[in-house]
Amino acid sequence: MVNAQNVTSLKATDLPATVDEAELRLIFGRDMVSVQLPRSSTGGNCGYAILGFASPESAERAMRQNGQRLPNRKVALRLAPCSTVSGRKPLASYQLCVGNLGAQVSDADLYSAFRSFSDIVLGARVPVDHSGRNRGFGFIRLSDDDAAGSLAVKAHGFQLSERAVTVRQCLQADATAGNRTLFVSNLEPGTREDWLRKLLGVFGDLDFVEQGGHGGVFARVGFSEAEGALAAASLLQGRVQSSGRQLRFRWAKPLSTDCQRLQAFSQRFATPKILEQTDDMGRELAKSLLPQPSITERQQGFGGDANQETSQSSFPEGSAAKSRRIGER
Repeated sequence: MVNAQNVTSLKATDLPATVDEAELRLIFGRDMVSVQLPRSSTGGNCGYAILGFASPESAERAMRQNGQRLPNRKVALRLAPCSTVSGRKPLASYQLCVGNLGAQVSDADLYSAFRSFSDIVLGARVPVDHSGRNRGFGFIRLSDDDAAGSLAVKAHGFQLSERAVTVRQCLQADATAGNRTLFVSNLEPGTREDWLRKLLGVFGDLDFVEQGGHGGVFARVGFSEAEGALAAASLLQGRVQSSGRQLRFRWAKPLSTDCQRLQAFSQRFATPKILEQTDDMGRELAKSLLPQPSITERQQGFGGDANQETSQSSFPEGSAAKSRRIGER
């Protein structure tokens, strides 16, 4: 039941651009006391609305319309509970991560699918990119933390939008670390930075990659967004590499909090010396400061065989295809 946490707000998603506040008020009647319908620069809505109701009971009644067709339209109404005005809870409050979502799966779709497994499901969150397409993964929030493990096992591999999804428990939050920087360990010796960028980049943009240890067997990876970091750590935790080693993830303190170290690091590898063939460590560390190889690096062929090495990964080529198949294995 959506009133388990006194929820009085619902999020409606996948709305046609021409739906307005008046149409929503006609659908939900006097039970709905507020509506937030963000609009784009063209005047149409952004595809979602936050609906406020007078009581948890009225929100529960409204949820019964989930999946029903909008009046005089060919699309279904998609609803999911949310307990904040923005419709988003902090990432630390989500216990499960779901991978390999189809491109059209929304918050409401994921919520409805998991509610069919258990009534302890309180909400779902499916991140989208700048174009509005989902990024291939989502998160599930539960009322009982202790039930997360059993529900992950029960739901793993079920079909959603004709895809078998991966379900894993989220990497637990660490109050002493940031939520966008990961420490990746147990890498195969000789693992290249560009291979790591290919593997982890399907979850979101990377700010930096800093490898260490003999043969680069561990790395610090900074993500631009917390959602990507949490999904990567949760869905790739324990993934077996070709040698049999299992990837390990934990939270790390963000490199950007140590300003002096970052400044010295940048100055050290900002000189032409980093392009010398004999300065492999300098070249690799300098690349972690760049969004892509420099023109000089490309001319000298550094990282030119990335596609060959990345082909060992379980992710197919193409960024759009990769993001839709996250956690497939």
